[in-house]
Amino acid sequence: LEYSSYGHKIVIGSIKRVRAKTLQYVLILNGPDATPIKGRINQVLKFKGLEREVVPEAMAGDIAIETARPAQLVAWLDGLPTPTDAVHDLIRARARVTADETRLAVEALDLDAAGGRVYGGLVMERPALGRNTLALDLSGERADLDWVARLARGFGAQFDRETGTRVKLRVAEARLADLSARDVDISLVGDGRRIVAERVTIAEF
Repeated sequence: LEYSSYGHKIVIGSIKRVRAKTLQYVLILNGPDATPIKGRINQVLKFKGLEREVVPEAMAGDIAIETARPAQLVAWLDGLPTPTDAVHDLIRARARVTADETRLAVEALDLDAAGGRVYGGLVMERPALGRNTLALDLSGERADLDWVARLARGFGAQFDRETGTRVKLRVAEARLADLSARDVDISLVGDGRRIVAERVTIAEF
């Protein structure tokens, strides 16, 4: 909590649900048993690096990342050493992220990197009972699948026998080893031991 002579109280925090807009009326609670206080949002600001940027509204879980060492960033967040086989290419990503105790959802993903530019999202669920699931749905103009595989290895990705995986990928142009294909539409399902291709459509090699 900060204070400004122009904007009065400045609240710094994360939006857990829905969105916050300029001139929106709100109720303020100083604890679960407190009496609600009526207020209004005069200004919405987002952090851009160390600076603040005025925006008309902000949604729950908005996140933006730009890093030249993505594997090192993920290893640092996990408290682990950086894998030796890691990609050190610039990655720019923007997405809307929501999470609770059992579910992580990344929506409106826009990822731009040396391996291509893709859009989509992923959902990871870890229920108290039952099997974990990971669903990934991506589309884009081009994708270098060799680069994606190196990126995944650099992140420490591997088969997890406790997780069922479903991947959908649709790209206008894809490269793998010395092969190039156009209008690729792939749907894969994995159970931690093997991967099964439910659908593979390729218009042209």
